[in-house]
Amino acid sequence: LGDVLHSIVDLQESILRELREEILAHASLMRDISRCVSEIDVLLAFADIAVNYNMCRPTLRDDDAFEVAGARHPLYESFIEGEFIGNDVHMPTDRDRVIVLTGPNGSGKTVMMQTIGLITYLAHCGSFVPATRAVIGLTDRIYTAMTALREDAERKTRVPESGFTYALHQVARMINNATRRSLCLLDEFGIQTQSTDGAALLAAIVEHF
Repeated sequence: LGDVLHSIVDLQESILRELREEILAHASLMRDISRCVSEIDVLLAFADIAVNYNMCRPTLRDDDAFEVAGARHPLYESFIEGEFIGNDVHMPTDRDRVIVLTGPNGSGKTVMMQTIGLITYLAHCGSFVPATRAVIGLTDRIYTAMTALREDAERKTRVPESGFTYALHQVARMINNATRRSLCLLDEFGIQTQSTDGAALLAAIVEHF
């Protein structure tokens, strides 16, 4: 019985070895096929969400333009009952490009910033965007300093840090690397420390940009 089992194992290993050699002989072709299938899958996904979420084709321009009408966040939109109210965003190109969103808690400031980042990202990926109209200038980088992203970053790096430390690191990256073509999104920066210190730091950051 033992000899029979060994023979079966040897035969299995021989078949697997031949299969590996056959696949490796066509590795380059397999990679090309995989890339083509992946690209088709992405394009089909783009087409599907463009139709099902009533998206529009954005216009990309080689300048600082950012004009979006009826901007929506598709994930939040899918969770609510009733009509999702879109927002219009116009970023001036003839002066300092800073927008400060203010309003009470729960008014949608964070969702608005996430929507701006998502629309910018999707437009540069070649996708339609969740809006009725979108004109977006070419963006070289997207930087974020959002409290909601801190816990996710800790899970990936396994390095715990305070919310204020995390925000400072993110803002430092913005200041050191951002260009005029960069999109920087700050959400509730400074609330993790004393109110006077946080307000002073936020004012300095706004002045810098």
